Amino acid sequence: MDILDKHWLDGACGYSTHIFVTKRSGENANSRLHAHDFYELVVITSGRAGYTYFDHEYEIHTGDAFIVPPGCGHCYHDQRGLELLNFLWYPDALPVDFQKMKDLRSFRAFFELEPDSRNNFSFEHHLLLNSEQIAEVEKIHRRMTHEQEGALEGGQLCLTFMLYELLIKLGRYYGEMGCESEPNELIRMERVAEHVEENFMRHIPRSEAAKIFSRSERIFADAFTRIFGMSFSDYLTQIRLRHAQQMLRETPKRITDIALECGFCDSNYFCAVFRRKYGITPRQYRLKEGS
Repeated sequence: MDILDKHWLDGACGYSTHIFVTKRSGENANSRLHAHDFYELVVITSGRAGYTYFDHEYEIHTGDAFIVPPGCGHCYHDQRGLELLNFLWYPDALPVDFQKMKDLRSFRAFFELEPDSRNNFSFEHHLLLNSEQIAEVEKIHRRMTHEQEGALEGGQLCLTFMLYELLIKLGRYYGEMGCESEPNELIRMERVAEHVEENFMRHIPRSEAAKIFSRSERIFADAFTRIFGMSFSDYLTQIRLRHAQQMLRETPKRITDIALECGFCDSNYFCAVFRRKYGITPRQYRLKEGS
C-alpha cells in the first residue's frame, strides 16, 4: 500500500503547503490502494466507481461526499465517468484552530462519527449532496484552486478560511439531511454527544441519553457502543477527564474542586480514574504541564 505524506503533498502542489486541492477525472480518478497522514475530503461531482475502504467494497455515485481520515487505506476502481474533487489538509498545521470546527453542531457527525463507524453502517450514513450543493462546493473549489495556483502572500490563511467555509457548509448539509426524514443514528447520536458536552458536570443516567436518542435503553446502549467503540458510561468518564485535564492545565483550582466540577463524586475516585487512564496522578499531570 502506498503511503502519501507531506513530501508528496508539497510535490503535488509545487511548494510547501498544508492545504492542497485538486480535481480528478477519467483514468486519473482510478488509484492504487493508498493511505496518507493528512485528512482528505472527497466530493463526487459526476459518474460512479467502485471504492475500497479498509477492505470493504462500496459503490460511490454523483453527490457522495465523505471524509478519509489519516491512515485509512482506500482506492477507486472500475470508474464510469467518475469526476471528483479532493481537499487535502493537515489540521494541526493550519493557522486557525481546527478544534473549533469539531465543536460545531452536526460537523462532528460528518467529520468523526461517520468515518469511524462507516463499515458498521455499510456507508449508508455518508453525506449525499444535491445539484445545488454540488455547485456550491465546485465554486469554493475553483476559488481555492485560483488561490493555490497564485501562491500569493497570505495564501495559506486564505485557503484555510475557504476550507473552513466549505466544511461548515458540509456540516450544515449533513444536519439538514437528517431533518428531511427520520434522523439517522449518527445525527441522533451527535445530539447525545452534544448533551453530554453541555451537562458532563452532573449525573446523566443512561435513560436520559436514550430518550434523546429516541430509542429504548437497550437499543441505545448497543448503538452507542457500535458507534463510539465504548459504553456510554466510559464515554462520559472520558469527556469528564478531558475537561479535568484542561482545568488542571489552565486554572489554579484545587484538585478536589476540579473533580467535583467535572462530575466526579469525590477526589479519590477522580484521582484513581485519572491515573488509570493517563498513568500519572492529576497533581503529577499539573506539574508536568507547568500549571
